[in-house]
Amino acid sequence: MRAQRRASRRLRSVLTVASVALVATGATFYFSGRHSSALADAPSTTTTSTPKEAREDGWNVVAEGRRGVYSDRKTVVVDGISFTVARFRQRNVRFTWHAGSEDPPGFAASHPGYGNSINFSGSEGAQGVLGAFNGAFKLDARAGGLRVADQVVAPFVLDYATAAIDADGRLSIFQGPAYAQPPGFTGVVFRQNLPYLVNQGALTDVVKQREPGFWGGTIKGGVAQARTGLGLDMNGNVLYVATMGKCLPIQLARALVLAGARKAMELDINPYWPIMGMASTPLKSAQGGFAFALPGAEHAPRVFITGWTRDFFVVTARP
Repeated sequence: MRAQRRASRRLRSVLTVASVALVATGATFYFSGRHSSALADAPSTTTTSTPKEAREDGWNVVAEGRRGVYSDRKTVVVDGISFTVARFRQRNVRFTWHAGSEDPPGFAASHPGYGNSINFSGSEGAQGVLGAFNGAFKLDARAGGLRVADQVVAPFVLDYATAAIDADGRLSIFQGPAYAQPPGFTGVVFRQNLPYLVNQGALTDVVKQREPGFWGGTIKGGVAQARTGLGLDMNGNVLYVATMGKCLPIQLARALVLAGARKAMELDINPYWPIMGMASTPLKSAQGGFAFALPGAEHAPRVFITGWTRDFFVVTARP
């Protein structure tokens, strides 16, 4: 018996020394009575997560959540004109499009899913609204096509820029009709408005060479007017750039480049139509309000909640 106890003590001593050596090399040992097992023998699993959208120097965060930054903003200046830049981080947000009560004519009334106010009783309210901004020209301006689902509401122009939204709420900008959409992208809404202002991060020849009047009729005969534009940056984030100052098309294009746009198009112009709002937290009901609006705009972004006459875009939080 004494011999067995001495053998047992020697065995425990050897195991202890071995475990110390393994710990020193980074291994871990577990003892339970006379049995041992190494973690290296157990199956291991690893978990990965999508990195949060980080804050960036030079940008003021407007909304931020568990996925990181939803939206941020900054100001860029061209020829003494201040432009507001609203940036929506596309990995964290979704986009929808709405028809106005007057334009496209009769569309909102016949298509409730694209009605002229934010749908807080549906998916937009459930996800939470983070922003909204004006759409493009009236259809009778003949600035390009519009297709919603399978209905072509206005004819497309071969070389005009198209803003499109797919069923998952991703927004893309490309050149041409709906059938020219990028591979892997299946749009449900397609909205054209004149050619590119910016392509591959540079001003297009069209904006440099065409007369300012080509870029939309203006009020009181002056070509320098309040203007808005829509772009995508190198990371696929959506940029809304606008000024209520007296601006030429080429100045808007330069502002879009300064904002980081790789490709961009013009949206609506003239003082009455530029409208934009950004919420500091996802709005779940019509009682909420927008924390930031386009400075100097003639309308508060709440018109997108109460109902608006023209088409517009809505930004919601991605689940």
